[in-house]
Amino acid sequence: MDKELLINTLRIQSTSFQSAQMEKYITDFLTYNSIPFYVDKTGNIYATKGQSDLYPCIVSHIDTVHDLIEPENFNVVELKGNLFAYDSGAMQPTGIGGDDKVGVFVCLSLLLSLPHCKAAFFVDEEIGCVGSYEADMKFFTDCSLVTQCDRKGNKHIVATACGVELMTDKQLRDIEVIGYYYNYSITHSGGMTDVMALKEIGLNVACMNIECGYYNPHTESEYVNIQDVENCLLLCTAICLQLGKDRQTHKTRKRKIYTPTWKTSTAPKGSIKSCECCFESKQDVKYHAFYQINMCAECQEWADVTT
Repeated sequence: MDKELLINTLRIQSTSFQSAQMEKYITDFLTYNSIPFYVDKTGNIYATKGQSDLYPCIVSHIDTVHDLIEPENFNVVELKGNLFAYDSGAMQPTGIGGDDKVGVFVCLSLLLSLPHCKAAFFVDEEIGCVGSYEADMKFFTDCSLVTQCDRKGNKHIVATACGVELMTDKQLRDIEVIGYYYNYSITHSGGMTDVMALKEIGLNVACMNIECGYYNPHTESEYVNIQDVENCLLLCTAICLQLGKDRQTHKTRKRKIYTPTWKTSTAPKGSIKSCECCFESKQDVKYHAFYQINMCAECQEWADVTT
């Protein structure tokens, strides 16, 4: 694994609506390495490495949730095999943005190492998968499968996201066999992310979201474990090489549960907000501290996965 590339990627600041630095970093990287790419009207970046009739594809999002600080004050520090960010102006930790700069790193690494593959970099995932819901779907017509690394942890491959099935049972078993060698297993408790959005707008091949070694996302204490990132990269490489040579067809299915969107305009004055699918629900709801909102049990599960 190219540790220097990982650190350089983590040094680039990016947040929703303000991802110009990361966009330039990615396009400069692609240009330097002679990898053809184009940018769509939404700002998504699409790259294709090599010549093939069929390509494994890896995607990521280029925004984080962290506020931008002065570049000279943003420092990436390594301690005991972990990387975190430190604001030398305020003399305190600041979010490193492993969610989803680690995913960007994995995309760039596979573009370098695989003989042929595709990669897509989506804008503004953190505010509702804005870029991926506007994706150029023609880009994916010759893709064999689509992989994303956008989840905290180091042990799960997500096969269902917010009730959206991402692969068939047979594909799940094939991926589970590969994952076993890297200490990964399958989970169906996935949150909202770009591959889920792609399935909802018509992606007809298997996809997945993989835990990739960042922790405490969306907080100032967020950090990235180098060894876990490397293991995730090895897993992604194996999946692309072993399963990416054949088209992993998967028919999109309808969502089983709703992704929470916050209902505020019609809420009674003075009441605590509820997510849209729970607003008039007769189910028991309870307060979720991170989102500061009432949620039904299904949305609580969604929220716990995404925080």
